Amino acid sequence: MNQTSKVYLNKVVFLFTLLAKRVRQFLWALKYGSLFEILSKDIYCVGGFSKSRKAEMIFNGKRVYIGPNCNVGCRIEFYSSILIGPNVSFVGADHVYNDLGSLMFDSGRPEMKGIIIEDDVWAGHCAIIMDGVKLGRHSIIAAGSIVTKDTVPFSINAGCPSKVIKYRFDDMKMREEYLKNISYRISR
Repeated sequence: MNQTSKVYLNKVVFLFTLLAKRVRQFLWALKYGSLFEILSKDIYCVGGFSKSRKAEMIFNGKRVYIGPNCNVGCRIEFYSSILIGPNVSFVGADHVYNDLGSLMFDSGRPEMKGIIIEDDVWAGHCAIIMDGVKLGRHSIIAAGSIVTKDTVPFSINAGCPSKVIKYRFDDMKMREEYLKNISYRISR
């Protein structure tokens, strides 16, 4: 295969990949949201996604990637440049367990507070994010973690329940340099 054929083949593969991505976005938008919003804000969900009837997804920013087999059981506000790994669950309010007159099956749930995911957040594979939590800007949630409390900006959180294990940039000068370098890329 000569060089021209390789270049042509690479272009065809790239266009096919782009087309497949847009088709998946289109199908996801038909099921879960506004087509214009999904395409214009570059919201991308890989498939096998489930959403409860009471769940709501609000996209306040751009560039959101939601991995396969994620579960949404509450209201979530997404901001910009967010990566959600595969099998991540956003869990709604717990059942009312102390009602003397109800079986667990009939107990219902308290009002949900919702989850806020700020800019530049990455939630790893199989993380569980509980209702009422805010994931702070530039934070990372390690794979398999259970987040029950708000995370602070630039923190790396792991464990069950999750806690800060370190920071992305310990030095304030490094954080400032990072923010300066990425500020034009986080847009709404």
